Amino acid sequence: MGTSLTGTTRMDDMKLIPGLDLPPSCRTTWVSEEARKVWAPVLPKVSAMVSELEVLSVAKGHRPCAWQTIAEDQFPRLAAAWAEMDLVSLPILRVRSFTGFAHRHETPRAGERTNVCVIVARTLKDALRFKAANVSGDNDAQGELLGFPKCCRTFFCDTWAKGYYDPIWQAALNSTLIHIYEPTANYEARASYQLRVQGHPFANSILRYAGIRVGFHLPCAFDCRETIRVASERMDLAKVTDPALADILKGLLSMPMSWDVYHGVAVVRTPIFYLIVPSVPAEERHVVEVVSAPEFMPKESARGTGFPFITERQSDA
Repeated sequence: MGTSLTGTTRMDDMKLIPGLDLPPSCRTTWVSEEARKVWAPVLPKVSAMVSELEVLSVAKGHRPCAWQTIAEDQFPRLAAAWAEMDLVSLPILRVRSFTGFAHRHETPRAGERTNVCVIVARTLKDALRFKAANVSGDNDAQGELLGFPKCCRTFFCDTWAKGYYDPIWQAALNSTLIHIYEPTANYEARASYQLRVQGHPFANSILRYAGIRVGFHLPCAFDCRETIRVASERMDLAKVTDPALADILKGLLSMPMSWDVYHGVAVVRTPIFYLIVPSVPAEERHVVEVVSAPEFMPKESARGTGFPFITERQSDA
C-alpha cells in the first residue's frame, strides 16, 4: 500500500454542503455509437455475474455472510435457490424500491413497490449475529461477517462517521501517488483538488455504481493488499463461473478512469463510457485519476486530448 497523504496537506479536508442529498440514480453515457453497440449488452452480464459471485463466495466458505437487496416479490424464488445451495436466507429490512445507485436505504411508503434486504449465510447463527450487529449499528461486526478486511472496516467506520459515504477521494489519499496537480480555485480550468494514483483492478471500486467490481466492500486504498487478496478469491470463482466474462471484468477494471465529484454529483469517465451518479456533496471539485498495470484500452476507446482517452501520442505509438 502506498504512503498516505492524509494530514500532510489540506487535501484530506473535503468540505461538505449540509443538507444536500440527491436521489438514487445511475446514468450511462457512451463515448460513441460503436462503443454502445459493443459494450451496452456486456455490462449487465458482468454485473449479473458479480451478483452471483456475492452468494457463491458464501457457499464456498470464503466468508460467513452476504448482503442482498432484492425485489420483495422475488424473495420466495431466490430463497429456494439459496436453500438448494445449503444456505440460510434471513430478511432483515424492507426498503423503498429504487433504480440506479443509492448510498442509503429509505423507508417505503404505503402502496410503493419495496425491496427487501436479505442476509444469506452458511448458518442461521451467522445470519442472526449479523442481524444483531445491524440493529445495534455495529458496522465493524457487520463488515467482519461480510468478509471485509480489518483495514477497510476501520476506514469505512471512520469515513462514514465524517459524512463521506462515497469515500473515493479518501481512499485515493491512502494509495500510491503518481501525481498531484497544483490546486486551483478555477473550476473550469481544473479541479480544486486532483490526484492520479496507481491502482489494482481488484481494489478499484469506481465502477461499482454499475455493479462492476471484484471486491464487495469499499477498499481503504486503490492498492490495498488485503482487498487484493480477498478479491483474488472472487476472481478465481469468476473464472470457474464464466471464464470469458471474468476476463472482461478484469479488463474493465484495468481501464484508466477518473472520478470527478462536485456538489453531490460524481462523473466517472472511462475510455468507453461515463457514469453519472449521486455522491458526496463536496463543496469543491475533487478528481481522482486511476491507472492500473497492465492497462486495458478497448478497441472502441475514444480519442481525445487528455486522460483517460487515447491521445494523439498514444495513437502514433
